Amino acid sequence: MMTLKNTISFAGIILLCITFAPDAKSQGAQNPQELQLMAQAYLKMENIQDALDYYHKAITTAQEKRKTGSGVPGELMAEYAYALALNHDFEAALITLDRARALGAKHGDFYAAQVLILMGHEKPALQLMRTIEIDSTQEFLYQEKVPEWINGLYQRLNSKYATRVIILRESSSKALTRANRLTSASQTIQAIAIYEELSTLYPNLYIVWLNYSTVWENMKKYDYAIALLQKGIDKVPQDSAYNEHKAIFQSHLEEVKNKKKDIEQYPLHAKVIRMPRMMTYVGLSKTKDVFSLNGRFGLCTQNKFSTSFNLGLGWFNDSYTGNIGISVYKSWKIFVFGIGISDQFTETTSSFGLSPSIGLSFMNKAQTSSFDINLGWIFPFDENQKSSWNLSIGTTIYTDVKKK
Repeated sequence: MMTLKNTISFAGIILLCITFAPDAKSQGAQNPQELQLMAQAYLKMENIQDALDYYHKAITTAQEKRKTGSGVPGELMAEYAYALALNHDFEAALITLDRARALGAKHGDFYAAQVLILMGHEKPALQLMRTIEIDSTQEFLYQEKVPEWINGLYQRLNSKYATRVIILRESSSKALTRANRLTSASQTIQAIAIYEELSTLYPNLYIVWLNYSTVWENMKKYDYAIALLQKGIDKVPQDSAYNEHKAIFQSHLEEVKNKKKDIEQYPLHAKVIRMPRMMTYVGLSKTKDVFSLNGRFGLCTQNKFSTSFNLGLGWFNDSYTGNIGISVYKSWKIFVFGIGISDQFTETTSSFGLSPSIGLSFMNKAQTSSFDINLGWIFPFDENQKSSWNLSIGTTIYTDVKKK
C-alpha cells in the first residue's frame, strides 16, 4: 500500500518531469544542474534510457559551458556511470567511473561499489564502501556516505538489475597485462573488475592474487591488500624452484603489514585530518613596484585544508623589502581561498595586517606538485597605512609525512 509520504514523493517526481521535460526537448539547452536533476528523476522512476539521455545532455552541456581549468563535475560523471551499469553497459561504466574518480567525485567510491555489485563483485564493493570515520567515542566507523538523492533507492535498483557478467575477451596473460597497465595508470575500477574475473576464472593462478593486492595497497586499503597477498603466497607452488620468489612475496607482505601499523599508530589528530602532507611553495610575487621571491612551508590535509608559515624577500630602490606571516587555506577543486596575517617591511617601515588571497592551483596527476597563481592583499591594522596587493606565480611540492 502506498503511504502518504510515498504518494507525495511520486507526485513531486511527476511534477518535476512535467515542469522541465518540455523545455528540455523544445529549447534543447539547459544548464547541467537542471539536466542532472531530470536524469535523477527518471532514474527514480526506473526509466533508465531517459535517465541516460539526460545524463548525456548534462555532460555535453557542461563540456560546452566549461571555462579554463574546469570541466564536467566528477559527481555527474559518477552518476552517469551508475546509470550505464543499470543499463548493463559495464565497460563504459567502468571507464566513466575512473574518469569520475580522477575528477574528484565526492561519492566516487560509492558509485563504483554499486557498479561492482551490479556486476556480481560484492567483496570489492564492500571494501570501497569502507572509509575511516571517527565518532564521538573516538572509535573507528567504516561506512561510505550515501548521496542523499539516491538513499533508499539504490538497494532496490541493485536487487533488480544485478547480473553476472564476464567482460574479458582475451587470454589470461593478456588480461593480466592489461590489468597491470590499468593499475599503473590509476584506472583503478577497471583493474578491479578485470582482477575479479581473473580470480574467478583462474583461482589457482597465484600471480593474479599477488598483482590484485597491489590495487588495494595503492588505495591504502591495507587489510584487503594483505588478505589478497597472503592468498597469492599460499597458492605459490611448493617446488623449491619457487622458494626465492616466495621469499620476495613474503618480504613484501611484511612491508604492507608495517604500512598498516603505521596508519594505526598515527596519533588521533592525524587520523582526524586524514594524513597530513608537507607542502613547500616557491614562487615570484609582483606588487606595484616590487618583485619578490616567496616561500611557504606547512601542512596540507587530504580534505584540502592547509596552513603555512610564509616568508618573502625583495629588492627596491637599493634597499630590501620583505614579508613574514602565517596563513590557512581551503581548496575547492582548482580554486583556493586563504586568510592570514602578515607583516610587510622595509629597512625603515613596517605594515602589519590581515592578508586574504584567492587563486588557482593546478595539481599534477600524481598529486605530488601543483602550479599556483594567487592574488593577495594586505589590509593594515593601522588605519593610517594604505592597503596593497600582490600577484604571485609559483609551484608547491607535496611530500608524505612519515611516522618516526
